[in-house]
This record gives sequence, structure tokens and C-alpha cells, in this order.
Amino acid sequence: MAAHASSLPVMYSVVVAVYNSVVTLPELALRIDKVLKLDLGQTYELIFVNDGSINPETMPALEKLQVEYPEVKVVQLARNFGQHAATLCGIRYAQGQFIITIDDDLQHLPEELPQLLALQQYDVVFANFEEPQQPFLQRIGSKLKAWLDCRLFQKPTAVQFSSFRLISRPVADYLATCQVPYPYLPALILQATNSVAAVKVAHAPRPAGKSGYTLGKQLGIIGNMLINHSTVPLKSISLCGILIAGFSFMAMLFILLRKFFVQVNTTGWTSLIVTLLFIGGLLLLAVGIIGEYLSRTLAGVEKRPMYVVRKTAGFNHD
Repeated sequence: MAAHASSLPVMYSVVVAVYNSVVTLPELALRIDKVLKLDLGQTYELIFVNDGSINPETMPALEKLQVEYPEVKVVQLARNFGQHAATLCGIRYAQGQFIITIDDDLQHLPEELPQLLALQQYDVVFANFEEPQQPFLQRIGSKLKAWLDCRLFQKPTAVQFSSFRLISRPVADYLATCQVPYPYLPALILQATNSVAAVKVAHAPRPAGKSGYTLGKQLGIIGNMLINHSTVPLKSISLCGILIAGFSFMAMLFILLRKFFVQVNTTGWTSLIVTLLFIGGLLLLAVGIIGEYLSRTLAGVEKRPMYVVRKTAGFNHD
């Protein structure tokens, strides 16, 4: 059994969404403990959210840490719900005055935490990486997402969203009330506050394994951003419809003028078929996008949970 945690109020809640990691977890816990408790003398809790890991060694590793550290608490989800949902789950369990979110792969350095904590006057502080250690395709996805963040959410240009961040208690309380089927935390944060800052920190190379954040997953997140938090796809369809209707009207006018004034009949079945196929494809795309909006609206109406908790360990009610 772990020793009982301190009865003092918790200052910092560190939330870590875990997926299939094992090797990095003991060092992550050790370094967080050193920075917050030994170096800064602060009370903290470390909440690991096991996001449906398929690695059979992940949960035993977390349970071992929960025995070794009284500050460690574990939440196991029933399946993989995604990093944003898992992080939001951890935030709902957090008791600290401030919430820190950090990745499980040690690319986010716990030793950089004091830089984030120095800006506690802001509601949210994002760590911005001086030299991101990412594969080429992942960097492309990150740049596309950053561009959309600016366009969709009016993000300050000096701030780059990352999963290494400090969140104040009022914003965390707001996030805990959010009920959306596919959450995107930065968008929810900007709904709550515009008191946002960024600080430059180092980004370490990945010490072990491969990132689960593939280009495909990044594109999935971008899709969630567009569908869940904007009407850009619908407006784009409307704009395309207006442009095609205008082009079709001008083409029809041109053909009629040629027929009645120049006495030239327009032929060309190939161009006609291509045009019909193009318009048909556009209509199917429009129906698909509208269907995606409707399916997510249905998920919201049915109040489908963002995640399902299988079990917890280390909390007062356990």
C-alpha cells in the first residue's frame, strides 16, 4: 500500500494521458516529483489516465507507481477515447489550484515546469517549443493545425497550442462542465478565456518507441476542429454552390448567344459528362459533410459520454 498523501491542499494537479507507454513512466514520475516537491516545495498530485492502452504492461506499470508514490492516482478508461478526452477526464478528477497537462513520452521536460508556473497570472499558459522534435509528416500536420487554429479560433499569433500547459482552476472548472462528443481542448479553453500566454521551452527527442500521433490522427483532429467547433465546411459548400451556379448561368448565357446571334450549335458530350460528374461529386461531398454534422448533433442529443471509466486507484473514494 502507498503511504497516505499529505492532508495539505493540493497546489498542482499534473494530468498525463497514457497510451501504451511503459518505459518512460517511472522516469516521468520521478522527475515531476523532484521538480514540484523537492525543488519547489509544492504539494501536488499526479493523475495518470490510461486511455485504453493495448499494451498489457502499461496498467501494471501505473499500478506500481501508485504504490511507490502517494501522490500518484490512476484512472483507467474502458477503451481508447483519444488524448483530448482522456486529458479532460483527468482534469475532472483534479483537485489542485492549478492543472498541468504533460505528455507521457518525456518529450515535454518536467524541468521546464518552473517557466510555466512563473506565469500564473494568466488563465492558461502553453509551452511553445524552440525546436520541435517531430518527424517530417507530423510537422506538416502540426503546421496545418496551427494555421487553422489562427483562422478558426482567433488564436493569438504569438501562442502555439500544445499539450504541455498550465490551466487555472476557474478554466479547469469550466472545462469540467463541457459535454461534447469529440472535444478539442484548445477550442474549449478559448471559449472560457482570452487570458492566454506562451513560454518558450526545449523539446526533447523521443527516448523510446514511436509517437502514436500519426499524420492520420492529426488529420482526424483537424476534422474534429472543423466539424465540432466551426461552420467552415458548410460555408465552403455554400460558396462552391454559388460559384458553380454563377458559372453555369454564364455558360448558359454564352451558349444561347452563340446559338441565336452567331448561329453556332455547341457540341461536346465529353465536357457535359465531365461537368455532370463534377457537380454530382460535389453534391455527394455536401451530403457527406451535412451527414457528419447531423451524426455529431445526434451524439450530443443522445448525451453520449466522452469516455467511460473502468476503474480508479489512489483517490479518496477508492
